[in-house]
Amino acid sequence: MKPARIRLLALDLDGTVLDDEKHITPATRRALEDAIAAGVTVLPASGRPLSGISREFLDIPGVNYAICANGALVCRLSDGAKLHEDNLEDGVAMALLEELGRLNIITSFFLDGKSYLPARQYDLMDQLSVSPGVLAYLRASRIPVEHPAELVRARGGVQKFSLGFVHEADGRWRDGDRVRAILARYPALTVVSGGVDNLEITAPTAHKGAALRALGEQLGIPREETMACGDSGNDLEMIRYAGWGVAMANSEPEVLAVADAVTASNQEDGVALAVRRYILGEK
Repeated sequence: MKPARIRLLALDLDGTVLDDEKHITPATRRALEDAIAAGVTVLPASGRPLSGISREFLDIPGVNYAICANGALVCRLSDGAKLHEDNLEDGVAMALLEELGRLNIITSFFLDGKSYLPARQYDLMDQLSVSPGVLAYLRASRIPVEHPAELVRARGGVQKFSLGFVHEADGRWRDGDRVRAILARYPALTVVSGGVDNLEITAPTAHKGAALRALGEQLGIPREETMACGDSGNDLEMIRYAGWGVAMANSEPEVLAVADAVTASNQEDGVALAVRRYILGEK
C-alpha cells in the first residue's frame, strides 16, 4: 500500500534520524534536502527541549518548525514563535518537582525551551547506563540549579519532566518503586518511555500526535498528507496520528505494532530509505 501525497514529515531524533553517534548521515541529509526541494515541510519531532534539538537537523535549509518536549511545544524557528503549547498545570509541576527532586534519579524539567535539573542530581548522570553520545548530550543540555522550585515558581510553564534511572545491582531502577507510587497519584498525566531507563511526563493531552495535528491544521495540511517516523514509546501517538506512520527496524514492539510500514534501522539510513520510497517515489 502506498501513502497519499506527503506534504508534512515529522521525524523523531534519537534512534530515528540520528545514528547511534548522534549524527545525521550524509545519505539521510540528502534525502531530507530532496524532500524539502520537492515541497515537503520537514521537521524534528523530539522529546528534547528546543535547546537540545540537533543542530545538524536545524541547519538543513528549509527546516522551519520543531516539535519539542514530546509535543508540549511547537515552535517556528525563524522567530521562536510558539504555535502550540500544552504545559503541565503549575501546581502539579511544583508537587512533582518537590517529590522527585529528593530522589536518587535524574529529574530533568523543561522550561522555556531549556532543560534544568536539581544540582544535587547532576553527577548521577555518570551512573546512567547510556552510550557516550547520550551522556555527552545530557551533560551539555542539562542546566543544574540549586533551587529548582524557586525557578519554577517564578516562571511556571513546565513543559515536561524527563526521568533517568540508575540501575541497582539486581537490575532494578533505583527509587523506581517510589517514582511509580508518586505517579500513581496523577493517573491523568501522559507518561511514556523515551528510551532505555527513562520515563517522560507531560500534561494529559500533550504528545507528539497532538502537536503534529496542531501544526498540520495551521499549515493547512490534512492528516492524510502527513508522515512520521519514530522508534520509542514517546513516538507512539505520532505514528498513530500520521496518515503514514513509519517505524524504524530498531523500534520498540508497541511502535512496530501500530506502524503502517517498517523501514531499516537508524544505523542503516532507515529514514533516508523511507523518504525515498514513500515520499519521492523511488524504487
